[in-house]
Amino acid sequence: MIFRRLYYDRLAQASYLIACEATRRAIVIDPLRDPTACLEAAAFEDVRIELVTETHVHADFLSGAETLSRSTPSCTSRAKAAPTKPRHVSDALAHTRSETAMCCRSAECGSRFDILQGTRPST
Repeated sequence: MIFRRLYYDRLAQASYLIACEATRRAIVIDPLRDPTACLEAAAFEDVRIELVTETHVHADFLSGAETLSRSTPSCTSRAKAAPTKPRHVSDALAHTRSETAMCCRSAECGSRFDILQGTRPST
């Protein structure tokens, strides 16, 4: 396994490049707004970024998921906006199907689909 932590001091933001040494396929988690560091790390490690995801909605900085996904024939996370309706204490507040949907673009056919809900949202 290849594991690279990419850290941006000014925002105290960490991104991660994780890849399989055998297949050379990689995922980027919480990409920096400027995808250059992620792309350079992937090139240095000689891996292909196929997945891009976020752990949650980041309110303190802009995500690079959209920009990075445009630079690679890969997946991106599609985090919905923060909830606007009142919540009960017992309600889950994050990382649920209603809050975060991981949406992929198939490299083979270019189609998009929601991994968690099994639906095909409009592009």
